[in-house]
Amino acid sequence: QSEIVIPIHADGEFVAQLDIDSHTRDPFSQGEVVFLQRLCTRLAQLWNETISRDRSVGGAVMVIVGVYLVWFYLSTSTTLL
Repeated sequence: QSEIVIPIHADGEFVAQLDIDSHTRDPFSQGEVVFLQRLCTRLAQLWNETISRDRSVGGAVMVIVGVYLVWFYLSTSTTLL
């Protein structure tokens, strides 16, 4: 019923996106949206610092890092906001 999609741009180029679907309506608080936006900003910084040097593995690494960070966030969300 709900979805949040946050694009990740590095060096002015679209490199990935965070896409979370939910079966409930309006599941994300404003604080959670801000946190996820900051998370995507940090992922873009990591891309610029490391992954952009080897694009052959960049996409796979972004997926793994993103999935881990979202899992971590969801499992500890009350302590992160």
